[in-house]
Amino acid sequence: MGEEKLRLVRGMRDLIFDDAEKLIFIINKAREISYKYGYKEAILPTIEYYSLFAEKSGYEITKRMYVFEDLSGRKLALRPELTPSVARLFINSLKSLPKPIRISYFANVFRYDEPQRARYREFWQGGFEHLGSSNLIADIEVIQLAFDIFNSLKLGEVKIKLGSMDLIKKILNNAGIEYNSIPYFLYLIDKKKFEELKKELSKYEKGEIYYELLVQLSNLKGDPSRIISESREIIKDEILLSSINDLEFIVTSLKYLGIINIELELSFARGIEYYTGIIYEFLHKDLDVSIGGGGRYDLLIEYYGGPKTPATGCALGLDRIALVFKGDFKKNLNSASIFLLEQNNETLSKAFEISSFLRNQNYIVTIETSEKNLRDALSKASKQNYDLFIIIGGKEFKEHKIIVRYLKKRIQREVSISRIQDILEKE
Repeated sequence: MGEEKLRLVRGMRDLIFDDAEKLIFIINKAREISYKYGYKEAILPTIEYYSLFAEKSGYEITKRMYVFEDLSGRKLALRPELTPSVARLFINSLKSLPKPIRISYFANVFRYDEPQRARYREFWQGGFEHLGSSNLIADIEVIQLAFDIFNSLKLGEVKIKLGSMDLIKKILNNAGIEYNSIPYFLYLIDKKKFEELKKELSKYEKGEIYYELLVQLSNLKGDPSRIISESREIIKDEILLSSINDLEFIVTSLKYLGIINIELELSFARGIEYYTGIIYEFLHKDLDVSIGGGGRYDLLIEYYGGPKTPATGCALGLDRIALVFKGDFKKNLNSASIFLLEQNNETLSKAFEISSFLRNQNYIVTIETSEKNLRDALSKASKQNYDLFIIIGGKEFKEHKIIVRYLKKRIQREVSISRIQDILEKE
């Protein structure tokens, strides 16, 4: 029992130093770009009522939620995603504002998945929700925003996989599937469990016909032009074909914007029940899981009791992006990191003054507070890869000078305190 309290809970992580700094860099880059698109940030609660997610997040997510009762007996959950929270926020606080409303968020979420590389039980999402427009241009905007973030991070080749939840739900409705059963059928389609899907659909009068259609569509995956052409040979129902027309419009528009690495998969379902139109995932060549995804959810806000409000959005997996991001994430500071040794308490105030001055010039400065021995302090600074070692104290200080040692060049100078910035800039 004594050892257990010090162990990390399975699926959780401590993010420290470079890992933490990289994640913060990615969040700030996404925040900066989304702001240019007109998205305004919301900070949402970690804990919500269980029912907010249980009714609409889908079979796969709801069975992996962290659920508990509080001391008042209320059934609550750690958020497994944030779109339902945004819908709740809209109904409670935003519905009277002019539409569309653009909301962004950057937050940790929780799902009881099997831990493995790129899959954790606590992970970070950056999301962008566009509320109040049924125009497909809103979907295109959200996708373009995501690709602008990928490009700004220089992630390399990212592919978008497109599908249509609208098409799949229309097929299930035509087969006679009851509304409450649709989430389970979406799960079977998303996980490609076709034997089980066949068994379940056989219980319906038209189930066999539409099972065959779903199987045919499951073979349509790849180049958008080919898939759209072949789907029109298979699908004869005009209502179903309208979903194909929407996909064609999205593909054409994305290509116009320079987003050309596109794959269509017509049996792609994502497993989230509230989607009603286009759906998609972003895929990177270095990961076998997506780095984000999204889609249109025109009925979610109305389902929760709000006004009819079409909406679309996406969420990026920030931890997964961090795994494939190879760029420089260090803050834009001057190159030198400085280890400042103050040798006696009489010079302490000057040490703080000099360190504050240097930090204001964008240098990284730490004051040694525990080691007064020069040799030991030098050894510590070298091991921690500092660039400069500054000594304040001794006879030099009485002459208004300090000692600056350049650790990597292995040279040392006496520098007038009044000229320290000039000397550092020359080096």
